Amino acid sequence: MELVKGSIVKQVKRNDNPLFASTTANSELTYKVTRVNAKSYTLECIDGYMKGTGCKLLKSFLEEHTDVYGTVTKWEVIQ
Repeated sequence: MELVKGSIVKQVKRNDNPLFASTTANSELTYKVTRVNAKSYTLECIDGYMKGTGCKLLKSFLEEHTDVYGTVTKWEVIQ
């Protein structure tokens, strides 16, 4: 997935285990790409529990990933 400055992306996390029912393992965050670097994207959270914060995302990220706890993280382009 190739992103450009101004793109809106959504990170959706899901974990069906009842132990993770009311945690951030089941959340949706919406980000806006504010900067594109040679190896990374700079993101700003515009909706969700981390609204107003920023982070970086490597260009080599996986669109869908499952961690050791069974949490599935998906990235989707909205705009």
